[in-house]
Amino acid sequence: MEESQKTPDELTPMSEEMGQAGETSPQPAPETATPGELVQEPEEKVKIKLSEPSGELAKKLLSEVRFEDHLIGVRDNPSAGEERENIYSFEEAVTFLRLNDDDFWGCDWTFSIDQKDLQKWVGEILGDKELARVIEDKIKECANYTGYDRCLKEIEQLKDIKGLMECRLKQCKELITGETGA
Repeated sequence: MEESQKTPDELTPMSEEMGQAGETSPQPAPETATPGELVQEPEEKVKIKLSEPSGELAKKLLSEVRFEDHLIGVRDNPSAGEERENIYSFEEAVTFLRLNDDDFWGCDWTFSIDQKDLQKWVGEILGDKELARVIEDKIKECANYTGYDRCLKEIEQLKDIKGLMECRLKQCKELITGETGA
């Protein structure tokens, strides 16, 4: 009797490799993926904990930079096109990236910052070497992707980076608030 003609009781049980719900366990991404190749991503993300910043670093991250040291953010809309926005502080960068969280019922705006520029700005201009290394590691995770898959991976990575930046901003504010007793 063919498999499709069997009753539910006659079907063979799932193999041991299949989970209870019939899903295969996540496989690590191959070293190199060819375009169009389906790569199954691990479902669990590694949580990254940033060490507490020094008081000096916290103050620098909460301050504005000079004009020549500003960062460029890009607002993009399919119909209106691309608009550049100057970013002068770490908090502005976090706020700019948070705008992706607000879906104004189909406004279709996306807010992005070039990840390599962000990594360089955080490390060299703001002096947060630890966060810059984490951003660099996130950038490297996209290296095996091409085309549309790479674009999707970079969007996912930018969300992760934004989360780390929010964490760092919170650490800095708590440190400064604790120092001043406010």
